[in-house]
Amino acid sequence: MRKLIKEGRFSFVNGGYAASDEACPIYSDLIENIKIGHEFLKKEFNVTVDHVWNADSFGHSAEAAKLFK
Repeated sequence: MRKLIKEGRFSFVNGGYAASDEACPIYSDLIENIKIGHEFLKKEFNVTVDHVWNADSFGHSAEAAKLFK
């Protein structure tokens, strides 16, 4: 995995610790989820996530798009 990441053949999108809308019912949980995920990726892989794509078949909360932006 580290080799693929280093070679640019694998990247992370969103970078949350868990599926955002499913695991984080309120916006402060969503922010904390993304923060924890980003800290982990930086520590383990020296990666900074700068893209978000989060498909959810049931739809997102009203605040999700604003927070991802």
